[in-house]
Amino acid sequence: MMLFIVSIKTYYGLPRIVFRPLKHYFLTYNDLPGLDLHVEITHIFVKEEAHEIIRRSMEDYRQRFENFELMLRDV
Repeated sequence: MMLFIVSIKTYYGLPRIVFRPLKHYFLTYNDLPGLDLHVEITHIFVKEEAHEIIRRSMEDYRQRFENFELMLRDV
């Protein structure tokens, strides 16, 4: 199984049996009972785009919470 995973370079290489559960997960992981959310997948990023989004998210998080301990003192 590990050789199969290593050989995949993009989501295009995933067999449906793997891709469909992943798609279902991302469409439903925020589901809460009684809450009717409309969720759709509008774009699937390639590896380089995903890495850039993760890098930016980490930077945003670091900037937002760089003084987290000071923020907690005021609570």
